[in-house]
Amino acid sequence: MKWILRVHRRDPYRSVPLVMVDAGSNHGLFSLVAGSSGAHVIAFEPQTHLQSIINMAGRLNQLSHRLRILPFAVLDQFKKLGMTKFEINDGGIGSLDYNSPNAAIVTHTIRLDSLPIYDRLFSNDRSADKSLVELEELGNDYANMIQTRLDKQVQSMNETFLFRQPIHFLKIDVEGFEVPALKSAAGLFEQGLVENTILEFGPPSRWDVTVEGYQRMDLRQVRERTTRDAKALLHKVVTDWKLDIHLLPAEVMVIQPKIRLYVNSWLGNLMTYPEMKMNLRKSLTQRRTW
Repeated sequence: MKWILRVHRRDPYRSVPLVMVDAGSNHGLFSLVAGSSGAHVIAFEPQTHLQSIINMAGRLNQLSHRLRILPFAVLDQFKKLGMTKFEINDGGIGSLDYNSPNAAIVTHTIRLDSLPIYDRLFSNDRSADKSLVELEELGNDYANMIQTRLDKQVQSMNETFLFRQPIHFLKIDVEGFEVPALKSAAGLFEQGLVENTILEFGPPSRWDVTVEGYQRMDLRQVRERTTRDAKALLHKVVTDWKLDIHLLPAEVMVIQPKIRLYVNSWLGNLMTYPEMKMNLRKSLTQRRTW
């Protein structure tokens, strides 16, 4: 990521801000590295104690002016959900839970392709040392539009208020909800706005939590369903969004050579794969200069 952002930063033909989106920021490590590499960072973190850590780290590293922390979780639909299994320690792990509306942490979910426009996020009117952004601070029109989606489950939105400019690096690590989160960025990928993406991927046992009421269902049927959804999405990634897929076993150091896996021959054995790091990149023929 650091190398990719620095290449874009030094591109003399780039005419738009350098942007990194961090879905599942946790303690903000990726966000801080991206900010120090010159990017304007949009970090999603629904856990309140971690929001404070990221905000303070941004101030200490003098990155607050380029860092925005949105207190939402990322999903392919707009919902109000509880979070469980969260840890107040170095791990900082937490998971969305369809069955815990009264959990200690309750958050709104938002689609990645419903981000507010750049000027709302990085307005010059904001305090220079305040990175955490509440929904109401993004404008009444945008806040009302999001609230309508939460109340009525309406998915369409007025694109006038939405972020529709290049994202040079997108990172997704949302504790098993990576497939729905990737799906939520469809409006960005369809317009070719995301240059590079990295996300946690699998194993299928991690995806059980994405099925509402999975505890009362046959586990085999749950995993057949989530695996089918993952296959369909990855076919869309390759055929419709024209992206290349590269995979790394999560335990392998990133300095190891990346393995190119051809989706049609690989997806049939998806159930057997361990946790992976997945890289999505534009094919060379699809690259454009921003």
